[in-house]
Amino acid sequence: MKRSSVTVAGVFGVVLIATTAAAQTTQATAANYVIGQGWVKYLAPGDGHGLKWYRFGVFAGRSYCLENVPSDFLSDPADTFSVVQRGTSGGGAQLGFNDQMNTEPGAITAATGVTQPSRVCWVAPATEDEFAYLFTQEAGVSFERKFRIVDTTLFSPWFFSASGFEAFILIKNTTAQAIIAYVTLYSATGVALGAQSASVPANGSYNLQVSAAPPSGFSLNSHSGTVQIAHTGANGALFASVTSLNFSSGVSFDAPVSPRLDGQQ
Repeated sequence: MKRSSVTVAGVFGVVLIATTAAAQTTQATAANYVIGQGWVKYLAPGDGHGLKWYRFGVFAGRSYCLENVPSDFLSDPADTFSVVQRGTSGGGAQLGFNDQMNTEPGAITAATGVTQPSRVCWVAPATEDEFAYLFTQEAGVSFERKFRIVDTTLFSPWFFSASGFEAFILIKNTTAQAIIAYVTLYSATGVALGAQSASVPANGSYNLQVSAAPPSGFSLNSHSGTVQIAHTGANGALFASVTSLNFSSGVSFDAPVSPRLDGQQ
């Protein structure tokens, strides 16, 4: 019989403990998880209907991924199922679910008798809490799993579109699936200047010129600031750069684009 477990992550972020966590069985008593906390082990209950809830906080417009995988050195053939759900402020709406980690990087095809990891990636619609839960269908069997939730948003510290300079945002999709990218420009003081989004083709690119009119740009001719790129892919799914150059003088400079990294990821 195929065993399956469910990890649900909701807008109320799930907070877990760094060791094996005793998750609660209702949303109201969900354990807490902090984004960037790293992997947390959990014991999927063998009661045939057990739900385990986790709560975590997210920031509007940033992107995240929930990954649910076998625990270390575990070969149990249980199937995992992951769900992301908004909290009370979002009416409990489901943001995404996955029964099999079939998106790059790390895609796995279905195979009988093989543990099936799962991954859900989404962009937070609001600054709020979200939830995740765990579920097992087969009574009498419990097994250990682990999961993590990571911030996949990309950031660049500078663009410059003024005084003869043009700024270009270049985005590469490193996977074989289309990914939606959400690009937001901010002033140096943190004020949003404009946003554009598009589906980046599999193995393709999405490029923006800051001074160009939408949808290929932002119509910003005398501005500078920072860049944020949220997306629906996993860590490493998008690679980007920001280049500002002056065609007449031949002067150009690149600003790095990178995710928020910490020692737990």
